[in-house]
Amino acid sequence: TARLLAALALMLCVFFRAQPLPAGENFRELRGDHFIVRFQTDETFAREVLHRSERLYASILRDLGHNQLAQPWLGERRCKITLFRDKEGFQKKSEGVQWAEGMANYQTREIFAYSGSPELMPSVLPHELTHMLFRESTAPSGRVPLWRDEGVALSQEEEKRDELYRAAAKAFQNGTSMPFRDMAGVRDARGMDSAQAQIFYAQSLAAVNYLKDSFPKDKFLKFCRLIGEGTKAEEALKRVYGGDRIQSLQDL
Repeated sequence: TARLLAALALMLCVFFRAQPLPAGENFRELRGDHFIVRFQTDETFAREVLHRSERLYASILRDLGHNQLAQPWLGERRCKITLFRDKEGFQKKSEGVQWAEGMANYQTREIFAYSGSPELMPSVLPHELTHMLFRESTAPSGRVPLWRDEGVALSQEEEKRDELYRAAAKAFQNGTSMPFRDMAGVRDARGMDSAQAQIFYAQSLAAVNYLKDSFPKDKFLKFCRLIGEGTKAEEALKRVYGGDRIQSLQDL
């Protein structure tokens, strides 16, 4: 659907080099255990964002098989979420595109959005926090295949999962699915048309959820850590899931 494709487009552009917060504009702060929310207006919305973020921090780690990060987001390591007054202010200060609802800087552990954003809590927060948490715990070098990186993040977006599963099933039924070897070679989905991008994201979600939910979670963590250390995805599959008859990308 148009809504899903717009959301997929958001994922293609969600990282950016954030400009410093403008001098002279007042931002108040709310502080939680793992997050600091900076906001210009609407404290009620800011509190909801803080509470949602804290719940996501715990649920993402739990779902992906972690008890805790080696270096938890505490004290100075807390993630900062900055909410501009409105969408116009967010786009002006973040250099965002017109339809963007949020932006993230993974290196500085920051998320930027605006007060009242309808996509922030159901989509942007779970997606971007999963990227940050899982990269820090399994791939600090940043060496992550795009299908695995996006599949993991999408697995935490409840509102998109069913629609993407339907898209994957339809692609397999009508013969338009993407061979997994081709998927594994994708480094940047921005060159795809909208139909290809939807199939890529849908199959990435399906593959990750299969590996994550059909076997003990420690296997998925081991698989991801091997990739983060530089092991090719196919070799990592063979080493971790070979006993489960997944010896190659084609098997997956």
